Amino acid sequence: MPQGVVKRAFKYRFFPTVEQTELLSRTFGCVRKVYNLALAERDRVWRVEQRRLTYGDTSALLTQWKRTTWCGTARSRERSPTRPGQSCVPCWSTSASGTDVCWS
Repeated sequence: MPQGVVKRAFKYRFFPTVEQTELLSRTFGCVRKVYNLALAERDRVWRVEQRRLTYGDTSALLTQWKRTTWCGTARSRERSPTRPGQSCVPCWSTSASGTDVCWS
């Protein structure tokens, strides 16, 4: 460790409301789904074509996935809460500010 460098660590704790907990759960579910889709596609391309997917390829796939349906359900522009027994819901929606929001 270089001389004069001080490393510090901070711990933070938060207590989300029920609504925030649900939103975090949906967001992490969406992230998990996208990661698994990208990983499966990278694996498929390597096995079939013996080539690697670049960041640009993966980014293009993500854009393509955002424009399609998920699990046969049309992409929703409104917040769709998950229901018991529902395995997959639309992931992306566009907020009032024009940014994409994950609601899975």
